[in-house]
Amino acid sequence: MAEHRKALIELEENDLLNLGYSEFQRSIMHQRLATLYQAVGDKLKAKRHKDAWSRAADGIQLFDAAQNQLWQLKGPNLGTYAESIALIKCALERGVSDNYQARIHRALGEIYHKCGKATKATEHLETALRLNPKVGVQKMLNKLKSEKQKNRQLELLK
Repeated sequence: MAEHRKALIELEENDLLNLGYSEFQRSIMHQRLATLYQAVGDKLKAKRHKDAWSRAADGIQLFDAAQNQLWQLKGPNLGTYAESIALIKCALERGVSDNYQARIHRALGEIYHKCGKATKATEHLETALRLNPKVGVQKMLNKLKSEKQKNRQLELLK
């Protein structure tokens, strides 16, 4: 299996030298190389290709990568949340459609909620709702608002 990965790495590295590929195609190559180098244990080269990918990737690619990272996450991992937030914010900066913007704000709301930052979560969820009322955040917004009310009542009792 390791020899197959090494052969794939060599092919991908040679393909990167081909000037006929678009920036989008190159970003996909860098993403594949990052995954391959990670699999063979070369973290330095994996990081180098991941960084090259993130510089070349468009907003949708960045958002999808952050989503995939979050779906694979089991339990609270603030480092992964922070990395996903950075990717998602970069996706917003690079420009995506209104539909993706709503999904991005929903994802940010979910992440901030998992991190215990209710105010930031509410802001992003309300933005998502404003951009697309069908984005599916109303239930979470209601939950956050009821949690805020309970916290205020507890503070008043102290």
